[in-house]
Amino acid sequence: MSLLENVIKKITPPDPKFQKQARARLESLAMPPWALGRICDLGVELAGMTRTLPPPVSRRLVVVMAGDHGVTAEGVTNFPSEVTRAIVLTAVNGGAGINVLAR
Repeated sequence: MSLLENVIKKITPPDPKFQKQARARLESLAMPPWALGRICDLGVELAGMTRTLPPPVSRRLVVVMAGDHGVTAEGVTNFPSEVTRAIVLTAVNGGAGINVLAR
């Protein structure tokens, strides 16, 4: 059997049990629901593929930027301006979803 055939044989569908646990964990974090969009989806997918929580990620980089520049007034967000400050303080204190990703 070729190397490619061996690798293909080892590929299995994601485990829904781990995906469910990962989704529940992400939904319990101090952030607006699914605020990180595709990154949240990726975490759920990785947990299902690797059958581990948290999924192993050896190389990562997180850049966090925050600003309150009129998005509330423009109707871009459903949250009042005060939420920006609260989320930034939560992140600075290590309790936001982005802190989990950074770890």
